Amino acid sequence: MIIHDILYSSRRRDRWWRFNLLKDAYTRAASLARAGEPVATPLRRAFSRLGYGTPAPALEAFWEEIVSASRLCEQALDMEVRQAKLISLGEKLQPDLLPMPGWLDMYRLCLAVGFFSAGKTLRDHGLAVAANRARSAVDEQVLIPGFHAALEKGRWDEAKMLLDRLKATELSGGRIDQVQWLLGLLSGAGDSTDYTRRDKMPDEDQEFADLVKGKKLALVGPVPTTLPKGPEIDGFDCVVKFSYRGGEKGRDPQSQGRRIDISYYNNSQAAALSKIDYAEVLKELKFAVFLNRKGRSLFPESERRMRRLTPFLWLLPDTHFNAGPNALFDLLRFAPAGVHVFNTDLMLSAGRFEGYRPAGARQIDYTRSFIKTHDPVLQYEFMRLAWQAGCITGDQGFTEVMEMGIDTYLSRLQQVHGCVEQALL
Repeated sequence: MIIHDILYSSRRRDRWWRFNLLKDAYTRAASLARAGEPVATPLRRAFSRLGYGTPAPALEAFWEEIVSASRLCEQALDMEVRQAKLISLGEKLQPDLLPMPGWLDMYRLCLAVGFFSAGKTLRDHGLAVAANRARSAVDEQVLIPGFHAALEKGRWDEAKMLLDRLKATELSGGRIDQVQWLLGLLSGAGDSTDYTRRDKMPDEDQEFADLVKGKKLALVGPVPTTLPKGPEIDGFDCVVKFSYRGGEKGRDPQSQGRRIDISYYNNSQAAALSKIDYAEVLKELKFAVFLNRKGRSLFPESERRMRRLTPFLWLLPDTHFNAGPNALFDLLRFAPAGVHVFNTDLMLSAGRFEGYRPAGARQIDYTRSFIKTHDPVLQYEFMRLAWQAGCITGDQGFTEVMEMGIDTYLSRLQQVHGCVEQALL
């Protein structure tokens, strides 16, 4: 996971620490605003601790507006007007006012306050900084975020140029293969043969390839539905779901289909699986796939039909893929005949089918998750790139989400998780 080299201390590399520093500054600024005092001082102090220097007047103006707007957010007054002003102020800021992580930090603050669309303007500045730095760079630590920016924005020629430069660095051959495959996949110009060569795979990946390659896959998300999709799902060559822990949870024959051939698990779901009689669960699966080494390590190495995916964490700008993109790009690596997505709306609804989470698990605070771990813009943009490239198709609900584009999607996401009632701050 690459972040700007200004973050030279371990504390400054911790995005949650950086966010909380800005959150505390925002809270102090809101108190000052209520007392009729200037609100810029807390931002200046926070920027000093973060290593970003003195904020430019234009940044202070954005800060003053978001403090003012978020106070009105509590009262639901003129929110569309306020958001439009924030977007206008954000778009006028110059990217060179902050390093890339500074823009991402300010973006996360916007998510916390509840202004998702305004925050995206700041995130875009962060990508612009990464792209600008990479154009004259030869160091992999600068090239990687630039490559990501080119990839996310669909600038294929620029991404190809940066990839060629990455090949001359000390970046491992496995990572070069990974990004070369991803660029080829999303641009429609690639051949996955090199990335799926059997002599490059561990044994469990070879067995997984035999299950997936050339097959039509149904990737079934956890969003509850009453639509009769079950028979269609069960008709695919292979059915992929999430967090299966046995029994009938996630196997409604009408809405979800009874079959589960492959199940993906994040670390908390892997921990829940390890605490039950997972041998019985494995009898019902052809493969269990874990997010990383931590999840896989909860089970004996001798267990067959278990593997961990090859993550893209090192490529992403200070964030993670969530379950959907992780599973999707893992499956696509093995050249299936197609992937059709069901019951997935990229967090536009917060509900999950009964039993998806372990009994007694705390309700997920999605806004907190967006800030700390799973950037919602990143998730959407990469899923949409795969959809536009024809790598995946989906049911009506998923297709509608893909067709709406990032601006409408963020507006909808903000209605569910942002201003007015759901804002974290």
